[in-house]
Amino acid sequence: MGAFGVGLGFGLQNIINNFVSGLILLFERPIKVGDIVQLGGNEGVVNHIGIRASIVEAQTVRSTSCPTQLDFRDVTNWTYSDRLRRIDLPVVVGGPADARRVMELLKGAAVGQPKVLKDPPPQALLGSFAG
Repeated sequence: MGAFGVGLGFGLQNIINNFVSGLILLFERPIKVGDIVQLGGNEGVVNHIGIRASIVEAQTVRSTSCPTQLDFRDVTNWTYSDRLRRIDLPVVVGGPADARRVMELLKGAAVGQPKVLKDPPPQALLGSFAG
């Protein structure tokens, strides 16, 4: 009977912890619906915040339900202070390529996208070059 009580206590501790974390998220608002967050190695958009669980939709996975402990543990909120976000996209180009031409093509591709801002304009930067 004592082991059952200890097990029940640990289970309730987790439920209460999730509940309190959910209340913090709902009232303090460190993370809001629509924010882009990174949880560990996964990144996605917060679709729903509930008292016990929240829904984060990632590009690789349709949606993920996670405990509301996402409040402060290994979470990066990329859009907390500003809805605008820079996206770094590493590109590897094979063969003997002209670096300037590759950067022009990348900028041209970015400008043609409807969700890319015109101001500030997109940039292509050369991080490393192996010749």
